[in-house]
Amino acid sequence: MKIVYIAGQGGHLAQFERFKKLAVHGKNDILLTDIKRKDFVGLDVIECGELRPKTGFNLAGAIKYAFNLLFIIYPKIIRQGDVVISFGPGIAILPAFLFKITNKKVIHIETWSRFETKSLTGRFMYKLADKFYIQNEGLLNIYPKSIYSGRL
Repeated sequence: MKIVYIAGQGGHLAQFERFKKLAVHGKNDILLTDIKRKDFVGLDVIECGELRPKTGFNLAGAIKYAFNLLFIIYPKIIRQGDVVISFGPGIAILPAFLFKITNKKVIHIETWSRFETKSLTGRFMYKLADKFYIQNEGLLNIYPKSIYSGRL
């Protein structure tokens, strides 16, 4: 089984790094990220660009992201990947949707910084994911079908 991990900059990537230390993964798994970083040994790292930079929404950046994902990255990750594991960034929504419509598994881990409110990505991923994990028990009230996993 080949896994496609999706982790954006900041806390999302920190969660992925902790997960990577705990999980067994194949040597040819893929990391889809929005930052330029190639130091993940044993992973094929693909940079897709930012969907929504910290400085605010940028239509040109969003169009570039969608183009890159649909025409360059999509064929590679969908053909090769069996399951996608998302660590919370907005860049995960479109790939998760594409995995879902091709009958592949989608797993989402809601960010550890959420205690009482839904993240924007979480709102979408809760509907798309086959398994939806939360890291804070307070989220069980707003994501009733989620699985409490504790923090990474």
